Amino acid sequence: MYIELSTGNTYALHSEIRDMLKQVSLPEVLTDEMLAEHGFLLAPNYDQITQGCRINASGQPEVYALDEATVLANQEAAKQRANDSIKQQIAEIERGQARAIREATLTGETSYLAQIEVQIVNLRAQLQ
Repeated sequence: MYIELSTGNTYALHSEIRDMLKQVSLPEVLTDEMLAEHGFLLAPNYDQITQGCRINASGQPEVYALDEATVLANQEAAKQRANDSIKQQIAEIERGQARAIREATLTGETSYLAQIEVQIVNLRAQLQ
């Protein structure tokens, strides 16, 4: 995780920073030192649900506790992202299931259809 000195925004991926620095010619591999030259510091590890990271008065990244409302909002957003991911997995399996049913109709082989159903049931059980 990197923090942009000028804004305090955090970025998890080098690709996000590359997007911010489109006008700068950068090598394929980015180093922490190179990113620091462009105003991005490596932030300490922290729990993004309950904590934030900002630049303190001495210009260094600082981890701080988030207020309760923000923590609740972050928890809800994380739960929504998890549910969206599970729903996407279910949709992909169901598309595969439709193809498997067509194939089973042609070949008479149906043993794997039950396995597909079990996968879907297990994923649905994970929805929050």
